[in-house]
Amino acid sequence: MSLSPVVFGPPRPLDPSGATAKVSPTGDSSSPFREALREALSAGESQRAPAPEKEEALKGELRHRLFLGLMNALEGERPAAPPIPWRLSPYTPTNTQASNNRQADPPAAPADLEDLIERASRHYGVDADLIRGVMKVESNFNPRATSPKGAMGLMQLMPQTARDLGVQDPYDPEENVMAGTRYLRHLLDRCGGDVEKALAAYNWGIGNVERGLAPMPRETRDYVERVVALAAPRRG
Repeated sequence: MSLSPVVFGPPRPLDPSGATAKVSPTGDSSSPFREALREALSAGESQRAPAPEKEEALKGELRHRLFLGLMNALEGERPAAPPIPWRLSPYTPTNTQASNNRQADPPAAPADLEDLIERASRHYGVDADLIRGVMKVESNFNPRATSPKGAMGLMQLMPQTARDLGVQDPYDPEENVMAGTRYLRHLLDRCGGDVEKALAAYNWGIGNVERGLAPMPRETRDYVERVVALAAPRRG
């Protein structure tokens, strides 16, 4: 005599109250073991290698956090500093106009920007005339200025620099000037107070300056000369 095989259905686990848990048509249930298994599988999915675009986003976020951490650490260790002294090396103007600029009056910022410039100068210990000179050469005091390379606002912050400095609206004068002055102060500290070297870094990039790449682009040399020419006369 042959016996028919016995087929057992899926187990029906109990919930803490002692009631029978519902079982789906697939035999799945909401048992703690299955929940733990789902969480483990989800964790495994999250540890897989990210897609290239996600990897770039993660790298950008990490760079942003490291940059802000370094900036905040440096500012936390440094007491409020007086305006940094000028260390002007003997730049030779490239043309007659540059020579004439050294005799010109310093640039006058619009009245609505003067208070902002003075506040940024006091807060970060950067000479107000230097801020005005950078602003004049960078944007001609136009808060909506945008360069062909994408630099934005009064201090012409590049998109990545603006993000690193936590700027939400680079065309907002307050955010732009305070962030730009903060960055300029950072460069002055990195360059040991050498104003012209810091200006070159602002225009060309601190990495290029610190690596000592030569020759320095003509555009950068002209930029440094123009800012110094505009800001220096008050020290004559």
